[in-house]
Amino acid sequence: MTEVELHMGRILVVDDEELAREAIKRRLEREGHEVDVAGDEQTALKMIAN
Repeated sequence: MTEVELHMGRILVVDDEELAREAIKRRLEREGHEVDVAGDEQTALKMIAN
């Protein structure tokens, strides 16, 4: 595993604005991160629990 691979991670973006969520998701994915999105805190908490 390279040093760059060690710094890539899985990120959960939580924002109530869909356009913001999708823009942030695309940017992070271009940088090599695995990204999940949620529109509110309840959805985010459910995603984290699973």
